Amino acid sequence: MKQCKFADELLKSLRINKDSLHIVTVYKNPIDHINHYVARLSLQKGGVINNTDIMVKTLKFESISELLPPDTFHWIDRYPHDEAHIMGTWI
Repeated sequence: MKQCKFADELLKSLRINKDSLHIVTVYKNPIDHINHYVARLSLQKGGVINNTDIMVKTLKFESISELLPPDTFHWIDRYPHDEAHIMGTWI
């Protein structure tokens, strides 16, 4: 997904899914996109996390944070038990 489309789809989801927690997980060099950073959107509602098709891949980590609406998400570093290619999440 192109970067501007990711940002548009994320904003659309924030409007439509107001009762869900939006989680953008950032991966470095995942198996399906080597040499890229990938951000994938998941929605949590009622204790259930659902993955979406909304994702973007970039060559630089900073490019992902620039796509997020300002003052909307908070960065959380990966936990030690997370998969090695997970950098963290924007919540």
